Amino acid sequence: MARLAEAGIATARVNDLADVWQHEQLRARGRFVEVDTPGGPLELLAEPFAISEWSPGRRCIPALGEHDPAVVERTVGRGASSSST
Repeated sequence: MARLAEAGIATARVNDLADVWQHEQLRARGRFVEVDTPGGPLELLAEPFAISEWSPGRRCIPALGEHDPAVVERTVGRGASSSST
């Protein structure tokens, strides 16, 4: 990193995920959100941007396989209708 800095190339330390969750500036700026999951609340890193008049809205994270029947129905339904035309 010293050689890069001497050459005028911007450098920065890369965090691992454990470091991200301990990052003081991210905490101070409120960049973490809590979402509901079937197993209880879970803290996630928020979107990398903020728009004052817009909020993405947060819903419960689906359980593993919760949407499988709907996905299969849509996939099979599309495949069947497109192959029969």
